[in-house]
Amino acid sequence: MLWQLRRLTGEQIIQAGHDAVMLADGVHVDLDEAERLVHRPLSTDTDWSLLACPLLPESDDDEVRAARQRWDRLRLLALERLAHTKLAEGDISGAIDVAGHALGIDPLNEGPHRLLAEANLARHDMATARRVYDDYRADLDHNLGVEPSMEFRRLLRR
Repeated sequence: MLWQLRRLTGEQIIQAGHDAVMLADGVHVDLDEAERLVHRPLSTDTDWSLLACPLLPESDDDEVRAARQRWDRLRLLALERLAHTKLAEGDISGAIDVAGHALGIDPLNEGPHRLLAEANLARHDMATARRVYDDYRADLDHNLGVEPSMEFRRLLRR
């Protein structure tokens, strides 16, 4: 299949040496761009679509799995930062959208749940905020036998 890449794309994608096959000079890798994105400040007009993409989800290779876990941590933190920014700037639906994507990365991570609850509280929708909290609390109890943080509990008491 690799030998067909040039014919299929019209460009030289790979180059081969005596003992290695590598990407040709000048080939753009979206993971590199995405990693640069997570390390710089994100504004509400940032194109964050790369952050919503998992890394080779079908692969069971140990090295790919380790790289995927690292990428997931980075993009989760970046999406949380972006959701906070959107919420602070009054883009509640944008914050909900971004937090929802973050939630898909790690369903037991508290940050995205708390952001969803905060965004719904900003909409004055106490019922949905409470439902987000209760569902998260039940998932945590079922899967890990722990409670949400005191900070999350306080959020709903305000």
